Amino acid sequence: KVKNHVKQQMAHMPQYTCLETFERFRKPAGANAKLQPQDTVRLEVLFAGSTEFFDSPSGHDFKETNPSAFIGGGLIGNGMFAGHLQTLFVSDQGLFTYRGDELLAGHPAVKWDFRVPLLNSRYTIRTSTGRGEVASKGTFWADPETLDLIRLEVHADEIPPQLQITDAITTMKYARTRIGAEDVLLPQTGELRTLGTAGDESVDRFEFTHCRSFQTQTSI
Repeated sequence: KVKNHVKQQMAHMPQYTCLETFERFRKPAGANAKLQPQDTVRLEVLFAGSTEFFDSPSGHDFKETNPSAFIGGGLIGNGMFAGHLQTLFVSDQGLFTYRGDELLAGHPAVKWDFRVPLLNSRYTIRTSTGRGEVASKGTFWADPETLDLIRLEVHADEIPPQLQITDAITTMKYARTRIGAEDVLLPQTGELRTLGTAGDESVDRFEFTHCRSFQTQTSI
């Protein structure tokens, strides 16, 4: 029921844009190293169908599908809007295990673990040392009454050695957002954390705000 509900929500989702704000933190390798703020990145993200496009804030020329085109360097996440949801709930590529009821931030929730084999995964990770396809595993929580997704946690699995990371953890929190005349289930906040094989660490914390319907007009 949850899978069908999320799939229907995505099928009827309007084309929209949101302001995506990343706060980026880095920790170099070393026993005494600490996580330090690096910078803040703001981009406009357009969700159209199953694809995300990016532009500068208040931009209207959405061409790039990778946000790294707008930054000088360092890790930055994409696919936060719908990449994992597309794989799990629309394409139905996951293997699911029911884990029962659980209180999540004081609210009732139902919990499932999942795993997406490498053969069925479309999860790509890019680091400074390379690019590679990975499998994924994790957990999601849903509201037992509305069937809305509440939280999703994804871990990278079967990571190629050239990426030089031991894990990449994506955490997303979802809630209803008013866009035009509709209440749409969208990510609100999240985090992407990567752990390097040398002991280094990168964290992107992000939030989505100022979401609105995206329309085009053509005059002949």
